[in-house]
Amino acid sequence: MDKDANSPLKGMEIFISNLRSIAGVARSHNAKVLFSTMHTFDDDKIVAQVNSGIMSLATEMNVEAVDQDALIPHNDKSIHSDNIHFTPYGNKIVAENFYSAILKYKLLQGES
Repeated sequence: MDKDANSPLKGMEIFISNLRSIAGVARSHNAKVLFSTMHTFDDDKIVAQVNSGIMSLATEMNVEAVDQDALIPHNDKSIHSDNIHFTPYGNKIVAENFYSAILKYKLLQGES
């Protein structure tokens, strides 16, 4: 994200705009779309704003979303190797959350 003090949310706006475009292109090719929030070790406030934008866009576009940030605990050293990167255990949690969302929203090929 853009860390410029004069426009701290410009990077978020660009990210959300790009996400909107990607989802639009995917849908135009009949692909099923699943958004996901980001998760950080320390519950980063800028990432929280981006996640809010992701969830708002999902609602606006009627796209399913898995809220990894809400599903994964923060400040747990067994989940992250640093502020952003997951440990193997953290990757397992993320994968399980995606798996559950894919089943819940019937996103497997052939399911409607």
